[in-house]
Amino acid sequence: MDDGAGRKPLRKCVVCGAFRGKDELIRLAFVKGQEILIPQGKASPGKGIYLCADRECPAVFLKDKKYKKRFHRFMSESEQQALAGRCRETGHTMKERKQA
Repeated sequence: MDDGAGRKPLRKCVVCGAFRGKDELIRLAFVKGQEILIPQGKASPGKGIYLCADRECPAVFLKDKKYKKRFHRFMSESEQQALAGRCRETGHTMKERKQA
């Protein structure tokens, strides 16, 4: 999908702030009272955020507990494993954050 001028809409990673096409990001969605979803289709309900699939962003997102600010709740172990699984499906691994 494009905006008519030949450009694809960009989304912003909540960790590193990079703007990328939707196909380069992982979307997480939260519907109040339900689990955090990692939808694979185009349309999904709930508050959504995007993470880079090919960087250390998913690992930083979990380690720094950025999900608490975004979703106002903690992520369960199964939700964290689902995110790691989605990274593997896209051909990437959740890299550990380098210590300074």
